[in-house]
Amino acid sequence: MRPGTNKRLLAGMSSGRMEPGWAPYRLTSSPANSWKPRLTMWPRRIPDTATSRLAGSSSRRRNSNMNDIQRLDRYLRQENVFPSSMREHSAIAIYGIHTDPHTAIALLCGAAGMGIRVIGADGLGPAHAHFIRGSTARMVCTINPDVSFELLDNQAPDLDIPALQGNRRNLAIVVLANDLELARSVLSQLCTVEVRAAIFVVMSGRSGILVHRYATPGAALAALGTLTGDTPLVPGPMDMAMIAGGLVLSEFPRAVGRDPDVPAGEAMIGFYSTRRPRRVTVAGEDTYSTLATEIATGAEPAAALDGRRIFLVGAGAIGNWVSLALAYNGSPDMVIWDGDQEVAIHNISRQILLVRGIGPNPKATVLKNELERLTPGGRYSAVNEFVKQPGDLGKLRPGEDVVIAVPDTDAARFLCHGIASENEILFATAGSSPSGCQSIVIPAQGPCLSCIMGAPAPAASGGNSCSVAAQDSVVGTNMIAAGLVCSELRQALSESGQPANVRMVAEAVSGNRLQRMVSNPKCAHRVQKAAAI
Repeated sequence: MRPGTNKRLLAGMSSGRMEPGWAPYRLTSSPANSWKPRLTMWPRRIPDTATSRLAGSSSRRRNSNMNDIQRLDRYLRQENVFPSSMREHSAIAIYGIHTDPHTAIALLCGAAGMGIRVIGADGLGPAHAHFIRGSTARMVCTINPDVSFELLDNQAPDLDIPALQGNRRNLAIVVLANDLELARSVLSQLCTVEVRAAIFVVMSGRSGILVHRYATPGAALAALGTLTGDTPLVPGPMDMAMIAGGLVLSEFPRAVGRDPDVPAGEAMIGFYSTRRPRRVTVAGEDTYSTLATEIATGAEPAAALDGRRIFLVGAGAIGNWVSLALAYNGSPDMVIWDGDQEVAIHNISRQILLVRGIGPNPKATVLKNELERLTPGGRYSAVNEFVKQPGDLGKLRPGEDVVIAVPDTDAARFLCHGIASENEILFATAGSSPSGCQSIVIPAQGPCLSCIMGAPAPAASGGNSCSVAAQDSVVGTNMIAAGLVCSELRQALSESGQPANVRMVAEAVSGNRLQRMVSNPKCAHRVQKAAAI
């Protein structure tokens, strides 16, 4: 083995923040180069419940009481963006899941939620009691029994992909490129067969993410040829994974199903780096190699939110993904507020942690119970009410507590920021739609939300929920918004203490879909408050 090769990562042991058991690879000698490691699958018995066909069929048996109308209702809020006619003929193949398990989890969960018909991945995942942390087949089919899971072989993608494609018009291939050797191997084999698919190359590191889309495997392989280095990139935290995975899934309906003669061309879908003050600025001279090197470096993400009490206002789409990121990044102390008293069937295409609570069950309680199973070391409590009055959150601790407001109305966001501002509490909020999302983090002494958004505060919160004010919503932008919030919260609590406000524009014609928010840097309201004190 070459000096500097990360044996622990390639052998599947814990490296950085990688989940133990996520790499069923072993090292064998290569005939041409005996020193060069070759990745193969561990020979092990696959339990019946972990195989794709049996997992899918057993899930369908367990959910046989869900009729066709209910299945359509599940996708109601995304129908205008990802219609059933496209969804029924869709598939996604994910390679390299063991080299970046967090991004793999985000992609698998999101793809299952949005109902991509066939989901393939090159690994089974570890054994774990919770469906999110365990078997990939179980994860996918628990979130959505309508989809099927296929186990792929990263040593033979040239055989798997034509079979997976079949007569499906809408196929995306995602290569997690934290291990360059594996990524190049997969792409080089795909160059030998006809592939009608959008190709995504994803890198997620400690300091940021990089997502590129290519028209052909050959174009992607050529881009990876500009990179150097033998040591695999250590995967980033779950919030980075959500940004990367969300960008892919948001782009999916726009990139697949195109005329074979006019495929989706090459584009940088997303670049985000916490090492840059503006996060998303890409200078003209920056190359793929320099950008990838930048996100690979950086200190281990500190569990900045551990020991702090987090008030999560909103247990819906973004709230689900925020809580998932926080649970993976540490052991949070979280109070969940939401007045919705029912988990509706249309919720679960995006609210993946609520899939086992469909029915007349309060969302906050369902989310709390699921988080307790997911991360037993965390502390969670639920308040099944909307935040309507300034005193609803109770006594807050300046400098220690954090308020994350992701409700369904701007009125509730402004109310929560008023509470945080009055108590000098770190505040974060986010919102999303199929066309994009935005994330705002305001330090205790920062400007007011009205000046940042450039809009006056709306009327007082009436506790409206998404069940009352129905809006289109897609899982990809929900994931991006949640990932940005959690990443920037970590930055706000770091030594630099300088968070950035970022938005994502899904319909951007070309270039980075992520953009820095431009807002009024001066806040007369803060000045007035300081003068009054």
